[in-house]
Amino acid sequence: MFLLLAVACGNKASEPQAGGEAKTVATASGPFLTMKVDGKLVECTDVFGAYNPKGYPKGTTIVAGEMKPDKSQPFNIALYDIQQPGTYTITNQNDPVKWAVQYVNPNTTDPFDIRLLAVNNAAGESFTIRFTKLSEMDLEGTFEGTLTSDNGNTVVRITEGKFDTE
Repeated sequence: MFLLLAVACGNKASEPQAGGEAKTVATASGPFLTMKVDGKLVECTDVFGAYNPKGYPKGTTIVAGEMKPDKSQPFNIALYDIQQPGTYTITNQNDPVKWAVQYVNPNTTDPFDIRLLAVNNAAGESFTIRFTKLSEMDLEGTFEGTLTSDNGNTVVRITEGKFDTE
């Protein structure tokens, strides 16, 4: 699963209900992936998205981007079983192999503090993704929530997340 995340730039979702440094990119046209990480605006570069890519299970959905120009801080969303646009919420009760949102902590070298995931969140915390468009290479939507490190020492709050991969 994490190889997929690395190549593209864990958790079962609910049913649909219908600080990093970054290089500034234009969001009026072309692909974009932006968010506020603990209140600081981040505009990702090298934005990638795919829905049902060849070789992956049906419903595989990938959104990814680089938060630093040197590619040392990726942000990835990789979900399985997404069958239609809608709202999906990830909690610590979900399967990390099927549903992952990953952020890399740029302020640590501790291997247990560097990776932050939605499935690591404490009870009551979650990460929500709203897909408004799902087509082969064009995914659109919004996201928000918390991500927690493997050791539980670092928590980031992501707000105002939005993406359009085409």
